[in-house]
Amino acid sequence: MNIRHFVLITVCFAYFTFVCSVNAIEVKELFFSDNFSGDISQNWNLFNDGGNVSTGSSGIFLSSNTRSYPFLSANKNIFPTDGNYEIHIVYSYPSTTDFGVGFGFGNYIPSYGNSSYPQPDDFIRWIYFHAWQGKNDNHVILGRNCADNTTCDQNLTFLHKSNYNDNVHNLDIKFLDDHFILILDGSEISNPVLLNSHRRPTDFWIGNPVKLQTSNVWSNLNIKEITVYKISDIAPGKEAVFVLPGFGGSWDVG
Repeated sequence: MNIRHFVLITVCFAYFTFVCSVNAIEVKELFFSDNFSGDISQNWNLFNDGGNVSTGSSGIFLSSNTRSYPFLSANKNIFPTDGNYEIHIVYSYPSTTDFGVGFGFGNYIPSYGNSSYPQPDDFIRWIYFHAWQGKNDNHVILGRNCADNTTCDQNLTFLHKSNYNDNVHNLDIKFLDDHFILILDGSEISNPVLLNSHRRPTDFWIGNPVKLQTSNVWSNLNIKEITVYKISDIAPGKEAVFVLPGFGGSWDVG
């Protein structure tokens, strides 16, 4: 080995460098928020044939003793069209009957007042994820996996099921790099359908669009707030570099 090679190798090992990654930081930006204390027409299309709708400091309350139930759809896309996001929903069912109601999101809004739910293809587009409660259904959260915007599971998967109740629930649904994270009342829900799901929702809805054959007492629904955050891309961990001097600080090469 000649002197030049020796010097180069020695210099390479003359300093030991340690690189430590600092934990990544999530940056949330408010994208949409509604606590239903103002004019609901600012954010929502309301369809109502005989039901009851009231708003105030405790959110929006829906109920009905007729053939139809109130149904709302967002009048704009409340979800970011790219990147990661999180939606936070606070809700309760003050009373529950055999006739269930709920809320959810997808990429389609069905017509109001039909006697049945949408046909299979439209139903898949309508419901990506939704929460529902009725005496026969209990309190459930269902969802489906979508490989892309047009290819989705035919059937919904139960992500949560418990006895119907009148508790106030906090539901957080976070979309991070094509994976969903669901947290209900502080407990994370794990299921394979939440992973590698690429479809991006465009429509949020509340209530029930179906018209019954006869008048009935429906379950009551209270949505206290809906908040959507745009999450900045997870920033690469900043690197802190520590340089420790090695063998010798100078070289005398003839």
